[in-house]
Amino acid sequence: MPRINLKMNYARELMEKFFVRLWYFQLPKMLRAYFRTRFLRVLALWIAIFFAGWAINAAVQVLADAKVADTVKAANFPHFADAKLLVALGLGVMFVLFAHRLLKRTITISEADWGDDVVDAVMDEISAAATHYASVLIVAWGAEGLAHLHFAWTDNLHLALLSIGIAVYTFDAKANYRMFEKPARNEYEAVLSSPVEDATFPRDGLAHFAGSIYKRPPRGYDVWLVRRWEEDSEEFHPVRKLELRGLPNANVRFETWETIHGKAGNNRYFELWLVGPQGRAVFEAWVNGNARFVSLQGDDWDPRFTYPGLAAKTDDMVVIFHSRRINIAIEPEPANASDSARHPAPETV
Repeated sequence: MPRINLKMNYARELMEKFFVRLWYFQLPKMLRAYFRTRFLRVLALWIAIFFAGWAINAAVQVLADAKVADTVKAANFPHFADAKLLVALGLGVMFVLFAHRLLKRTITISEADWGDDVVDAVMDEISAAATHYASVLIVAWGAEGLAHLHFAWTDNLHLALLSIGIAVYTFDAKANYRMFEKPARNEYEAVLSSPVEDATFPRDGLAHFAGSIYKRPPRGYDVWLVRRWEEDSEEFHPVRKLELRGLPNANVRFETWETIHGKAGNNRYFELWLVGPQGRAVFEAWVNGNARFVSLQGDDWDPRFTYPGLAAKTDDMVVIFHSRRINIAIEPEPANASDSARHPAPETV
């Protein structure tokens, strides 16, 4: 009995995680992407087709006192929606999915996501067909409702809503919506658990940085530790890319040790950023340039001349944790103050 209860609790937890992820992270973005791109375009196309056909039909009747085909009437318009096409496409996609899984199991592939882009593109064909199918039915339903000034729940409207559900589920948002994969701060629930707020470290001492993120960033994005001198400073300074550990579908963690340089009594503010390909190129170039600048200073460091921080973001930089302050311990005055003045501590490292 206890074993059964454990299995039921585990299954319940899995279901809760699944629905939380589906609703809170993917479904709203998918709906937004679908309705802002494909659905609007296809629905507008079929509205234009309907009214263009209706206008041509009316013009012919007025000019030639004759009637043309009734294909633009609301009652006949649903004939454009072909359910057989959807069924045939569904069978084709099932075959492609089966072939993809079979090849993945029988062929040694180094990449875990091998063939996923092809599968997404094939699934997207069902989304396109289902959107056309639903749009035809919606236009016919709307035209008939306007004609009778009465909008009722009909079988055609039910089929249209079902088709939209299929279309959203099979929609390839990554290929159709440029902003779909751009991370949003509230999706990741990033936490910098160490160091705690107002922790104090000796100058040139090691600080332990650790934390967690709800899920891994999308493909092409990395998590970076970033420093500011002041909390509201415009300039920011990349520290390093963080290595994430954990299962793909579970919380991921990171950990690193960093030396805290600067003057005694100063503060440092640390943040977590998601950085895409463009931002990564900027961050890596800055880190390499700063390292070379510091190495060339030697013992003749002059705090008046420091390596400038970054002040502008690229489109693929997203702050997911802002901002944790730590302090640099105030040290007693050295015995020989003049020597300290000749060799002050570096400010930018």
